[in-house]
Amino acid sequence: MRNTHSFPFLRFLIYFIIFQPILDILTYVSMVHFKTDITIGIVVRILFMLFSLVFIFFLNQHRLKRVVILYLLSLFILFGLGFAINFITKPVFYFLPEVQYLVKTLYFPIIFSAILLSCSMEKGQKRVTEQILFAIMIAMTITSLAFLLSMITNTSNQTYAYGKAGYNGWFFSGNEVSAVIAICFPLLIIYARLKTKSWKDFIHWIPAILLSSTSLFIGTKVSFLATFITIIFSVIINFINWLGSFSRREKGGVRKSPIFLFSLLLITVFLMIFPFSPAYQNLSADYDSLTNGAQTEGDFPKEDQGDEKTEKTSIVQNPLLKMILSSRNHYFENTYSDYVHSGFLQKLFGLGYAGFYESSPKLIEMDFFDLFFSFGIIGFIVFFLPVLYMFFIVLRKLLIHWKTFFRLENLLLLLSTCLGFGIAFFAGHVLSAPAVSIYMAIILVLVLVFNYNTENTISHLK
Repeated sequence: MRNTHSFPFLRFLIYFIIFQPILDILTYVSMVHFKTDITIGIVVRILFMLFSLVFIFFLNQHRLKRVVILYLLSLFILFGLGFAINFITKPVFYFLPEVQYLVKTLYFPIIFSAILLSCSMEKGQKRVTEQILFAIMIAMTITSLAFLLSMITNTSNQTYAYGKAGYNGWFFSGNEVSAVIAICFPLLIIYARLKTKSWKDFIHWIPAILLSSTSLFIGTKVSFLATFITIIFSVIINFINWLGSFSRREKGGVRKSPIFLFSLLLITVFLMIFPFSPAYQNLSADYDSLTNGAQTEGDFPKEDQGDEKTEKTSIVQNPLLKMILSSRNHYFENTYSDYVHSGFLQKLFGLGYAGFYESSPKLIEMDFFDLFFSFGIIGFIVFFLPVLYMFFIVLRKLLIHWKTFFRLENLLLLLSTCLGFGIAFFAGHVLSAPAVSIYMAIILVLVLVFNYNTENTISHLK
């Protein structure tokens, strides 16, 4: 998976990753203070997507280039057919929202393809992995510091319009920033572990501590639960590795002592802050509502609350499921009904953006369902072909080279992947949100790089 003649796309990618939180802050300023829908974040991300397409088609000679181009062209054709069919047949068709959703959805496969070709062409894949992890660490540190400064200066955006507590910092979407933190937090743990060789390396754990604290103040279930699961998982595995190194009388036991104790410090700080955080307040309110049989209000972050109330009876009435899905089951039923009553071609190629809307289009905000209903059976399958390829590579690694498969670094990458897809399923704003999908694309490439090679790529960074 290597070619020495390549355009230095990776160099641009590294700077682009670091610049992500700054783009999000500029987007927030543009939308809130200048009341504009065309923001610098949208413009820069679209330009980078076009730049990625140029790299894929013209600036590399990778042996997988033809396969990648065939995949993207197939996707463009299928999505284009669906767009044309819905343009002709939809009772109401809002051109701009339909195009915007199409571009946002295509962002993930295009960026994934470009990163895959770029990273697999580099000679030193260990160095490439470390550079990407470093860039993500810097981006997440900027995110955490922005949150801290916004709360100190009392200029933070509120996550919810009413009913719940939480802060967005200088970011517009609570769902998106929650997903970014959830997906990237395991990568900060990986980076900290790789850089920890003695007690003085505690500095590399500070970004993880800052980001875990930030996850508590957003107030969403996504950021809290994902961070908590990652911390618990990391502590348990670090403890097992620490004990194992001593039982085998390895010298590494001394070096692994700081890693284990730093991970204990991480969970200690997290649990100390938790009772005083918006995450605790919201979870307590959800628990009270659940036990009292009342429906939780204010479940949606304020930018995602629907303007219309459905008159249909929800398919799912379970209070626990309502709390988990934040009433998204209502929007699922509306779109599902549209799909059932649609024609044969629309079942194959999709209903387009938000189904058969009349006045105010509203997605389900559960990415897998939104993608299926929007792009149909064929579009859905083709869209997820890279993910299926990743699962095949991971399964092969598990069956053939299982000893290196179970290293903590690989397990954390897989955990990040599972968290990303889990958030995409339950909360959305992952695969069709460029601010989040770029991180998801990076993680899938890192999983492929780690599991494609028989040697342990990441562990050799130490």
